[in-house]
Amino acid sequence: MSELDEVLGRDSDGKLNWLVGKVTDITEDISIIKTNHLFHIERDLRRLWKVVGGIVVFLVSAYTGIQVM
Repeated sequence: MSELDEVLGRDSDGKLNWLVGKVTDITEDISIIKTNHLFHIERDLRRLWKVVGGIVVFLVSAYTGIQVM
């Protein structure tokens, strides 16, 4: 029997308690993602943009002969 089948067999209070527990777990997971993973993703994207910007400046400088740096 799956967890959902077991939950559906409960009374209203049991179903509500299970649902509140699941929402709490999801909220905690979102909080972890928001504080940990998003920070690292944003930092990595900033680094990537700096590298791409440097490459673009180098290529423009190399192809046009304009010294930008």
